[in-house]
Amino acid sequence: MKVLVLGGSSALAQHLIPLLINFAEVKTAGRYDDQYRLDLTAPRETWVFPSGIDVVVNLAAHFGGNDIASLEAAQEVNARGVLRLAQACQDAGVRHLLHISSIFATLPTTSPFYSAYSLTKAQGEDLVRLAVRNSSLELTLLRASQLYGPLKHFGRLQPFFYAILARAAAGEDIVLYGRHDALRNFIHVDDFVEVIARCISGQVIGEFNCIAQKSLSYGQLARTAIDVFGSSSRILFDLGQPDIADNDFTADDRLYRKLNFFPRISLVEGIIGLVDEMHSLRGHP
Repeated sequence: MKVLVLGGSSALAQHLIPLLINFAEVKTAGRYDDQYRLDLTAPRETWVFPSGIDVVVNLAAHFGGNDIASLEAAQEVNARGVLRLAQACQDAGVRHLLHISSIFATLPTTSPFYSAYSLTKAQGEDLVRLAVRNSSLELTLLRASQLYGPLKHFGRLQPFFYAILARAAAGEDIVLYGRHDALRNFIHVDDFVEVIARCISGQVIGEFNCIAQKSLSYGQLARTAIDVFGSSSRILFDLGQPDIADNDFTADDRLYRKLNFFPRISLVEGIIGLVDEMHSLRGHP
């Protein structure tokens, strides 16, 4: 089996590829430091698409921003780019496209977390679904919840998560806004890439939400971090600030049952794996 990973220099790819090479020949493509240059925003004639590929895994994403230019850039990658990729896969005789989306694509427009990213991810899903409808290209669409893992890879994507860990590691008070202990859904990157690898090796087709089976509150995250670091941090609520809204999602175990694999890295285990990185920020040995 030959697998092409688009977004091959991404943090997610660095965790996925070591699993894929156990059962597949893996090639990478992307805008920069990959084996093949493939920029989803560039004209199709500039793409270098290797021959003989069986499976394409699309990890490419643009996280958008608050201005129109950022929205346009996100749309080029997350929506139009996915449509171009689906056509390229069909032209190259690829049999399986595995597209990584986001659980944020399911957010209603009324959500305080609705953004250019969630909008364009939803558009990308609609477009790729339509593009493969009457083709032989099989589609797997995975909507990941908020990923965490090594700080160097995911610190920029989950800044508040790692800020809580950093304060616990330093023994500093952890201040949460408002009276409400807001819910979030985090899944460890190693669990998510295991799911991707199993979908490829098992040729699992369909659309699935890939999220933690139970959400947690920021207070629970803080208490777990305090326990792991053995710190004297206190959890305080600043009642003068507005409440933080929940961003929770309904549990969905259809994919996990199909794969006979459930996320297995607990929050405690995940944070333990980050201890050295968090201490290194403060110059601890």
